Amino acid sequence: MSGSFIVLFFALIADRLIGDPAWLWRKITHPVVLFGAGISYFEKRLNQAFFSSGKRKIFGVITMLVLILCAGLVG
Repeated sequence: MSGSFIVLFFALIADRLIGDPAWLWRKITHPVVLFGAGISYFEKRLNQAFFSSGKRKIFGVITMLVLILCAGLVG
């Protein structure tokens, strides 16, 4: 288990020194931004005030499943 902590320690140091490459995120969209766009898309279409509470919950579960599935496929 201590080997995992050593790897984590050096990974954190490398991330601190290198960080996220700004040049890369200027060329492609950051995955968190894409995930947020997906949430916004479903929010606007499936979380309408005129839907019943039960229907909104079902749509919320569907939204989570779709976004988790998409993240899993990309990963």
